[in-house]
Amino acid sequence: MVAQAAKARDKAALAAALKQAEGVGLTEDSDKGVHAAREVLKALEAQERHSKARAEASEELRRAAQGEDQRRLIAALEGADAASIAGPEVASARERLRNLRARAGAAQELRDAANSGDVYRLRAAIAAARGAHVGEQELAGAREALQSLEMQAQARRHLEAAASAKDPEQLRRCIEEAKRAGVNRQEVAKAQLELQSLTQSRVGRELGEAASSGDIHRLGAAVRAATDAGMTGAEVDAAWQRVRALESDSWLRQQLEGAVAGSDAIRLQ
Repeated sequence: MVAQAAKARDKAALAAALKQAEGVGLTEDSDKGVHAAREVLKALEAQERHSKARAEASEELRRAAQGEDQRRLIAALEGADAASIAGPEVASARERLRNLRARAGAAQELRDAANSGDVYRLRAAIAAARGAHVGEQELAGAREALQSLEMQAQARRHLEAAASAKDPEQLRRCIEEAKRAGVNRQEVAKAQLELQSLTQSRVGRELGEAASSGDIHRLGAAVRAATDAGMTGAEVDAAWQRVRALESDSWLRQQLEGAVAGSDAIRLQ
């Protein structure tokens, strides 16, 4: 009966036969048939364990390949290798792992590029992220960052052009544009210093011309503009003195003209 069960490789029948053999005093040491049957039973149990392990490893590989967890998928592939699983399911899982790694790398580059402030790098990162099927939410954030960087780049170009043109009004408008675009404070401060220099230079020229013209109204406006532009020093002080002198002369002329017109002898004295 033991030999028959061993030949049939029926685990349940073999276990029952061995138990029966033990009941009548047959052991592996005393009976070659019992020994052989015991070895067959061990082999069947090992095969069963191996089959179970393969099934579990295969199922875990399938589940891991459906998810987004790279670590789980790597562990599942290692388990499949240990269980001697090969074929299309393993190839598919490895391809899935490559895709997950590519997506993770593209997503990381997308974040780094957005933080770098480099428009060209971010454009390339967005293109690569689309190809790697990075999530739409991350892509949307990167596109917003790109739009902001492009606005800043345009504002910088406008600042440079205005500074080269030495046009205070144009530069003033470009500084406001740069602020709205989020250009960093250091660049804006540099442009503001340039604007102050241009303004003072223009105001200084007007101040000199107004002082030479003898036009009290023009000179008064020029001095006030110089003061508003932050100009100080001897030139401004001299201009104020010139304004006061012109105002005094103007007042005296008005008094004389009034006296002459009214034939006011007392006022003419």
